[in-house]
Amino acid sequence: MAREKSHEERKLYTELKKSRWILLKKDDHLNERQKTHLLDILSEHRDLAICYAMKQEMTRLFTLTDYEEALAGWTKWIQAGLESGIPALVKFARQKQKRIKGLAAHALYPINTGKLEGFNNKIKVLKRIGYGYRNMDYFFTLIRFHSLPKNYSSPQISVKSQT
Repeated sequence: MAREKSHEERKLYTELKKSRWILLKKDDHLNERQKTHLLDILSEHRDLAICYAMKQEMTRLFTLTDYEEALAGWTKWIQAGLESGIPALVKFARQKQKRIKGLAAHALYPINTGKLEGFNNKIKVLKRIGYGYRNMDYFFTLIRFHSLPKNYSSPQISVKSQT
């Protein structure tokens, strides 16, 4: 009996794990079969449905451009997270509560660290390629060279003839 229950739980877990990409995708990027599957999953798992709705609302909040509207939205979102009764969501909402002004400021200044992360990855690849460089100056020169814009042309040196 316990073995059958354990097997059934494992089967449900595997099924949910395979469906995680459907949960992470935006609604408008889902096809009809995926939308049906998503509705089935959410109808079977109450906590997951709550978390999914919270995720959808959070992505909407990041698209706002008015600070006051964003602040009100984040306040409601945090309150809903705290009242959800889902331990992970409550913890996440508490963390966001400490940073609510910064979250709302994203409406005015929608910046992110994408370029910085990309450049750090480029440095990591250069480091991997040049494993064992003995000359650190060369390594830093290589980093500077790769940080130049793609359309950069080196300055032309004109040589004046002496006559």
